[in-house]
Amino acid sequence: MASKQKVQPNGELKAAKPPLHPEMIDMKAVVREVLSDGKSRTKEEVYKDVETHLGRPVAKIAVYGTLRAKEFSQTDGQVSLVQ
Repeated sequence: MASKQKVQPNGELKAAKPPLHPEMIDMKAVVREVLSDGKSRTKEEVYKDVETHLGRPVAKIAVYGTLRAKEFSQTDGQVSLVQ
């Protein structure tokens, strides 16, 4: 299967960007919703709560990577939503 390509104004072909994975699009919103109750949790607890909330398995790296954002704070192994 050939990859989709776009023609640039100068006539050169440019490969189209692959679509974003659906998990990456809404992961920050899901983690924010899971932590919105104000309780601190470990990363593993957040991961399990995200899977429960979505009703399907997710990649740990997606949750752990999302937890590195500035809107989440990590103290003594506990993660919480920055107010």
